[in-house]
Amino acid sequence: MVVGARRAGLSISETADLLGFSRTTISRVYREWSEKEKTPSERQFCGRKCLVDARGQRRMGRLVRADRKATVT
Repeated sequence: MVVGARRAGLSISETADLLGFSRTTISRVYREWSEKEKTPSERQFCGRKCLVDARGQRRMGRLVRADRKATVT
């Protein structure tokens, strides 16, 4: 939406008012798009990787249900 508004001719301030974001956010998103032609929402695999897979989640759930008062150690 930021890129579309800017390409439609709206200024940074007008785009910020329209979308409810700060002017800094609008300019950063538009600058990233103009340099890489990708917006921040198109990034994949960002953030920390999951330490426990789906199988581990199920196993932990079973362990907790088996003895709710057990301690970690």
